[in-house]
Amino acid sequence: MLSDTIGSVAVGTLNGTTNAQDLVIGDTASARVTYRLAVPQGAGAPYSGTASPLALGEKTKAVLMDSFENGSPYQAIVAAQPNTSRASVYFGQAAGVFTQKDVDLGTQPIQMAAADLDKDGNKDLIAVGGLGSTASLSAVYGDGNRGFSTPPVVTSIGTSPQLVMTGDSGFDFDCDGRPDVVVYLVDSTSILIYLNNVGGRTLGAPVSIPVGSAVDSLAVADLDGDGQPDLALVTRSAVMTNRSSVLLRNTSH
Repeated sequence: MLSDTIGSVAVGTLNGTTNAQDLVIGDTASARVTYRLAVPQGAGAPYSGTASPLALGEKTKAVLMDSFENGSPYQAIVAAQPNTSRASVYFGQAAGVFTQKDVDLGTQPIQMAAADLDKDGNKDLIAVGGLGSTASLSAVYGDGNRGFSTPPVVTSIGTSPQLVMTGDSGFDFDCDGRPDVVVYLVDSTSILIYLNNVGGRTLGAPVSIPVGSAVDSLAVADLDGDGQPDLALVTRSAVMTNRSSVLLRNTSH
């Protein structure tokens, strides 16, 4: 049974002993995240019946799981902390044992993603946040040993970001071997694609794609099998009618 105050859900490996995916839940009603460990197949319900809490300094609407420590079988839980413009990272040491580290993001995080942006073999943390003229895209670069670069690299992105997406595969729109970053802006109903082709630790100027309707959900995948990433959207018109849309990238690499 899950709470009705869920802000976000993430899956990953917390116990390091099984390929099954554990469940992490961000609770918008209290300053905590909770997790449920996966139960091996055939051993009962897919998740343990008890939700274990991790205390946060404030309420969170965004959580993710990824590996920021090379060689560790345990993934970390990352929880957005918008009031203090940071992320709380819980590094797994054993099943149910964590070490907490707060990471400065330089923006009030609304949503986060992880990818190896600079292709050094270590996962980096990306966030969108802020309101009005302070809205921004932030990146902190991991060193593979629980450390992140300071200060964060912050880029102004316009107004009211809602979604950020990136990945080590499937998000390379210019086919240069570096993952790009996709951001959706609510006020302008536009999708921004930040091409990660400058080198080092700087994102280039974005490509803007006007959508014309509010976007409720967005996915990136090679939908037509041509080796190039496409966009799949669920949009909402002014009269609240939902529809799905597909944007196919059909230019050469």
